[in-house]
Amino acid sequence: MIVVQNRLIAPVEMRERLEQGFKHASNMEGLAGFVSFKFLRAEGEIEPGKALYIAQTTWEDRASFEAWRSSDSFSRAHSGPESGGNSPLKAQVEVFEIAIG
Repeated sequence: MIVVQNRLIAPVEMRERLEQGFKHASNMEGLAGFVSFKFLRAEGEIEPGKALYIAQTTWEDRASFEAWRSSDSFSRAHSGPESGGNSPLKAQVEVFEIAIG
């Protein structure tokens, strides 16, 4: 089993829009290998005007995560006017194997 964390640093004025945007994760239920999703917000600001979020998914295996990542639903969820190089978000993806749990 793996846990994938996407660390997102966002301008604080984007908080509401970002949180609304991640409500789509509820439609991940039923994806092959998908176990769970959590969207975490750090308390306070990590630096003036910046908020830290963690989008955390748990998968049965790496192959299931990669299949979702190359799917049309992933592409649709991550497209829009502020995607890619136009995004004010800073993102870093981390993949962990569950060692104990």
